[in-house]
Amino acid sequence: MNFEEFCRPQTSADLHFADQLVANQFANIATGKLDSGVVLVGPPGTGKSAAAKVLADQRNQHADPLFQVPYVFEGKLLASFTEIENTLNALLGSVVFPFIVINEFDQMPPSTLNSLQAFWNVHSHHCGLVLTTNKLSAISAAMRSRLLVLDVQCPPSSCLLPVAQAFLRSRGKAIHDAKVLNVLAAAGNDMRTRIFAIDQLAI
Repeated sequence: MNFEEFCRPQTSADLHFADQLVANQFANIATGKLDSGVVLVGPPGTGKSAAAKVLADQRNQHADPLFQVPYVFEGKLLASFTEIENTLNALLGSVVFPFIVINEFDQMPPSTLNSLQAFWNVHSHHCGLVLTTNKLSAISAAMRSRLLVLDVQCPPSSCLLPVAQAFLRSRGKAIHDAKVLNVLAAAGNDMRTRIFAIDQLAI
């Protein structure tokens, strides 16, 4: 098992955000205290896709286990809106307020994006969307009016220290906190680079 698999978040409680207000708003949606679609905006490598999947997993967890529907999509691979609509219609039968994820939704073809906006204008009170993008400009005024926009930045590297140390201990490595923190800090504000750095320490 590599560090990415070891530290993969399972619930919103496993996630860390640089901004506490963002963390609180995200947790309210993930735990069902708030029914709202959300756009996660931020630079590459801040954990937007992982957070989006956690949110959808939590909200869809009451779906019939015998009828599992894939609900995570990649924007650049969506040729039409039919697949999304079919998924939402299927989930509506087994989840009270289902969520789907569209990573990098700005890469969707214009016609598919237009269909998504039209659908959301009508059905936003029945289901939720979790959209991710690196570009704030990708969010139209129409989408912003019906979606909560959360700015996701990479959290301080110290947030990763406990799970990094647990992983290193599982690999038989005893490394001082200061060294692990230095390695994480040197990796910068990209979770992918941080994860790779910890994997290198474990070798």
